[in-house]
Amino acid sequence: MEKEEEECPSSSEEEVEEDMPLDSDVEALLTLAKTSGTMNNYPTWRRTLLRRVKEEQMKRFRKAQAIQRRLHEIEAALRELEAEGVKLELALRRQSSSPEEQKVLWVGQLLQLVQKKNSLVAEEAELMIT
Repeated sequence: MEKEEEECPSSSEEEVEEDMPLDSDVEALLTLAKTSGTMNNYPTWRRTLLRRVKEEQMKRFRKAQAIQRRLHEIEAALRELEAEGVKLELALRRQSSSPEEQKVLWVGQLLQLVQKKNSLVAEEAELMIT
């Protein structure tokens, strides 16, 4: 009786873990073990499967964290580029009497900022898809 009560909490853990998509091999083993009743007969196997499920969950969690961290870095870089672009554009508008060489330099810098921004936006879109 005590053995059944101890297994009940772990069976609720299994139900929670079933909601998460698993690696196909681990998922197949877990399904096989549940349907054949092996999970109750071989506690070591059960622990191994549950450990692997948790490892897969942690792997997905770390990947999601890395993506989120990179998205925040991209957002900060975009804000900085935007501020630089505003400064360059204002300098171009204010200095209408500046030599042409200076204007060409500023326009070149502005175009480089736009290219950086476009590459960051493309990377951000790629991360959002992942």
